Amino acid sequence: MYHLFNKVQDVCLLLTKSPYIHLLGLSETRLNSCVGDESLLIPNYTIFRRDAAHRGQTGMGLYVHKSITHSTKRRADLESERVECMWVEVKHSSSKATLVGYVYRNPAATYAWFDDFVHMMDKVNECNSNIVLLGDFNIDLFKSQPAWESTISLFGLHQLIRHATRITQRSATLLDHIYTNNEQMVSDVHVSDICISDHCPIICTWSCKLPKRLAKGHTTIQYRTFKHFNQDDFLRDLSSAPFANVLEVSDPSTALVAWYEAFLPVIEKHAPLRRKRVKHPTLPQWLSPDIITAMKTRNKLKKEKKFEDYKRQRNKVTNLVRAAKKAYFEKLINHNKDTSSLWRAMNEITHKSRNKSVSCEIKGSPNSFNEHFLSVSESIL
Repeated sequence: MYHLFNKVQDVCLLLTKSPYIHLLGLSETRLNSCVGDESLLIPNYTIFRRDAAHRGQTGMGLYVHKSITHSTKRRADLESERVECMWVEVKHSSSKATLVGYVYRNPAATYAWFDDFVHMMDKVNECNSNIVLLGDFNIDLFKSQPAWESTISLFGLHQLIRHATRITQRSATLLDHIYTNNEQMVSDVHVSDICISDHCPIICTWSCKLPKRLAKGHTTIQYRTFKHFNQDDFLRDLSSAPFANVLEVSDPSTALVAWYEAFLPVIEKHAPLRRKRVKHPTLPQWLSPDIITAMKTRNKLKKEKKFEDYKRQRNKVTNLVRAAKKAYFEKLINHNKDTSSLWRAMNEITHKSRNKSVSCEIKGSPNSFNEHFLSVSESIL
């Protein structure tokens, strides 16, 4: 997109195609205070905008369909001054909140942009929400990008676009990306052939409800294992890594790639990536590192058949878990005053399931009726 004011009709044609688009983010809009919202309006859509505030920024716009306007709010508190971006929160009553972000990275941006991006994503991650991040990052993923890939992996994000988004007579590059921390919720990811700029639009569908899991298969996670990590060996290999190559280049991006190429083989040797089968993809929020350590000690004592020490450690773990759960749920209830959050907290405490129901079959005399409801109350308590 370049100069949104001159392309409102083109955007209108794109938005009114069936099926309609709920959220459309645009970069390089070149909007300023001289252009009012009334000249950018499109039927059935509300526009959010962020005009350029710093040198190198080009302005952004976001169209929101009327069907989700009531459940969409701007999250300016998550937006960075130095990273050109826009964030909105989409919240439906039947699903967890989703943070949708749009980012534009100027190709002339320096390495400092990476630091600003990490600082922004730290704030986004603290919200503990589903994340969909889209935009023109001007980072060609058809080439090796170890610095960028490591940055993205810090936040558990996965890139979904696989085809070129900018095609010329001489090149085809993948500069526009879609990232998410919950791939199960995303479908219909594709690059559209309807272009209104030199970049092809990237599109995906976000499901408000998690699809049903298949009966077969297991949940796995990826992590770095430090089981055989030796600090002295790690530092020795690190000192012999070819970091001198970083000093031989003047371009910051090339230097960062050289640094990662020297560092990653060392970390892969001493803390390799592993995949592990787990019951749940995430740990409970009340489960702290101290509790995990105490559990490992308890399990070790049981394995070694030191039963007296095991019983003491087991009781210690039980007390730690109770205290952690109490603190977590007190904070959850005290900090969320809306009704839906309170009910979610109560359901989590009582392990209540939506699918759980109580059968009601009443026959016979009024005494049978009374006895039924007395038994139901006892099962609830």
